[in-house]
Formats: sequence, structure tokens, C-alpha cells
Amino acid sequence: MAIVGLANLADATAADIAALPADAFAEATADDLAAMPAEAMQGMGPDMMAAMPPDAMGGMDADMMAAMPADAMGGMDADMMAAMPADAMGGMDADMVAAVPPGVMDAAGAVDSGNMADPAVTAADTAANDDPMAGLADFA
Repeated sequence: MAIVGLANLADATAADIAALPADAFAEATADDLAAMPAEAMQGMGPDMMAAMPPDAMGGMDADMMAAMPADAMGGMDADMMAAMPADAMGGMDADMVAAVPPGVMDAAGAVDSGNMADPAVTAADTAANDDPMAGLADFA
């Protein structure tokens, strides 16, 4: 098992995840994440995401992403975003996208993926431009 400190991934809770050190995810695999209940992702934080290998994102789905706190996205990088399955992006909302470090969404090509809801795409476009005022001139 590659998530250190979890004896049974299928029974993991948000409290179990939140109690782990970030480096417990350093060897996580896509199979490890796929085995966890979506609700367990509520315990994720940005340091845990940053410690996770990009390939582990292959185990994510839309329900898991929707359960994750928005601030956990602060640990994402372009390689992780690129490794995320298309259906998992459907679980992202505007708050999650806004929490992704600047440039990550654009670098991974996620903005043009067509797999996110409209508010999330708007947030991704703004984050990719690294300009929170982008698009406001259209309303002048």
C-alpha cells in the first residue's frame, strides 16, 4: 500500500486523511486513490497534493474532486493537472480553479479541455491569464 498510515483505503475517512502527514502521499498511486471513498478527499490539504506523484491523479473522479476542499488545489502543478482524467475535471468548481497556482491550468491545457463547468472555465481563464481583472473591460 502506497499511502503510508492507512491500513484499509476503502474505509478511509476525511478525518483519517487529515491526520496523515503530507509525505504519506509521496508514493501514492492511481489505484490507491481510486480505492478511497470520495468523502475521504475532504481531508486533503495543499501539502498532501504537492507531495503526491502526478500519475496518482489518474485515480481521481468527479465525485472525489467535488469532495476536496478548494484550498487543496494550491498543491497542484501542471503535471498533476495534465494527469487528471477528463471526467475528474467535471468535479471542479470556480473556487477550486481559483485556488490552483497561477499558470497551472493554462500550462496543463485544462482551460481548453471542455471538461469543466462554465463557472470553473471562467475561473480557469482568469487564473491562466494571471489577471483577476481580465474580462472586466467587456462590461465598461
